[in-house]
Amino acid sequence: MDMISAECVRKRMDELGSRRIPFLFAVNYELSEGFVMENPLQVKDIWWEIDGMTNVPATQPTTKGTFFRRHPISRERYSRMFATAHAGLMRGDSFLLNLTAATPIETDFSAEEIFLRSRARYKLMIPDTLVCFSPETFVTVSNGRISSFPMKGTISADIPNAEQIIRNDYKETAEHCTIVDLIRNDPELQRLIHDAAQDIAIKQVQDMIEDAKAAAADRQPQAVVEKPQIVPTYVT
Repeated sequence: MDMISAECVRKRMDELGSRRIPFLFAVNYELSEGFVMENPLQVKDIWWEIDGMTNVPATQPTTKGTFFRRHPISRERYSRMFATAHAGLMRGDSFLLNLTAATPIETDFSAEEIFLRSRARYKLMIPDTLVCFSPETFVTVSNGRISSFPMKGTISADIPNAEQIIRNDYKETAEHCTIVDLIRNDPELQRLIHDAAQDIAIKQVQDMIEDAKAAAADRQPQAVVEKPQIVPTYVT
């Protein structure tokens, strides 16, 4: 699978969408490159799963890994990053910041095995390149409505009453409300909403035109053509 620029990904998506051709796309974290593939159920070299729908073949690899080691950054380095982020928040540079750091790993698990072992609603595997998975639904489009379901807050599910605890936590609630507001006012999402509204309006107008044509055809008087009778004449 050849990678293309994020701008080419967007244009290709628009093209396939306008032709009603199903596709699957992905872009990297830096939004610098990605890919778009047509008719993803027919693709076999890249594995994917979306909410139970998948193209994973019935024959699965039998290799089994034995180790998985991670190498996170030091606590001291993370503390410096946290202090920088906190100072920016206090100055008002931003009202929401997601502080993350890349963590190198060592493993003899194959990308295919990691894909199969992961339990998530969304999964993607490009051989010898990457494997990723997520439980979070970013947006859904159904009956002309675009919905988003952001997930914020982390707690161990083994803790008794975990759901109630996290729902009543002030910090977690504030973070969730902030991300909901951020997504709701996201310029790109607003563009998607505008484009979707235009598509719906065009479809409604087209349906109205077709209904009007059908109604006019029903009211149109029909000409009745009688077949002339031929009467033979005999001359004696």
